Amino acid sequence: MTPRAGTAILGCTSLIALLAAGQAPPDRVGSDQAPSEVVETTPTAETTEVIDPQARRILDRGIEAMGGRSSREALTSSRSMAVLSMGDGDMSSSFQLLTRKPGLFLTRQSIEGLGEMEIGCDGTRGWRKDPPDGLLTEIDIESALEFAGRFDLQALVREIDLRFTEARVLGPETVEEVPCTVLAMMNGKQAVKVYYEDASGLPRVIEISEAGRGKSSRRVVIEQWSDPTEMHPMRWMKKLRIEQPRQTIEATYKYVTFDDVSESTFIAPHALDATGARK
Repeated sequence: MTPRAGTAILGCTSLIALLAAGQAPPDRVGSDQAPSEVVETTPTAETTEVIDPQARRILDRGIEAMGGRSSREALTSSRSMAVLSMGDGDMSSSFQLLTRKPGLFLTRQSIEGLGEMEIGCDGTRGWRKDPPDGLLTEIDIESALEFAGRFDLQALVREIDLRFTEARVLGPETVEEVPCTVLAMMNGKQAVKVYYEDASGLPRVIEISEAGRGKSSRRVVIEQWSDPTEMHPMRWMKKLRIEQPRQTIEATYKYVTFDDVSESTFIAPHALDATGARK
């Protein structure tokens, strides 16, 4: 893979981190996507929840199909690894994410021919290292916590009822021969449509609209979930197809495990304390 191709996939696959935010990938990775408005997707104390009863029943059924509300609330950490590819599979990268409550996370993305990107937070400060030269940059805690809340696509789907304050039923629709019921969900200016499978109750498709626009700008198709016999304690998405205007990304998760990441995993690089670390 050429460095140019590697830069392209890094710019595109960083979308995994930003799907819920409506935010373009950082300039440093060389993305040619135009920046879009950043929209907060975590409800605040001032927001009022407006979820109609039928939508609430569908959301509750989806949570139960993934493992249940009590199992979700008991989670303390997660560990996941995915392989991301574009086009005919000639551009690919690996993606690892570690998280722990509250606000600790570490992600690494390795791209052949380019290097490794790393973003992390130890609870008091954040950092990022960007390819191709491994430049280390300290990021403020607010930005780090935003990444922590938005980087995990698995958590977004598990907690989608917590991320949006409004939900209503739009009606039935079939996705690739699978009957679904569609919910429209909003939080401020951020809007999504979630297609829940009628048979399993699990989410099948998430369509994300750009801020200020009514049409879908990104579409996540969940092609496969983990086996229900391997819940331990929650089911997770195994295979995704992320459709965008200029490219489609395939994501295959090799594993997602829970409650097996210690706090000592999240240690800021010692070089942050050196004068050479950019702020």
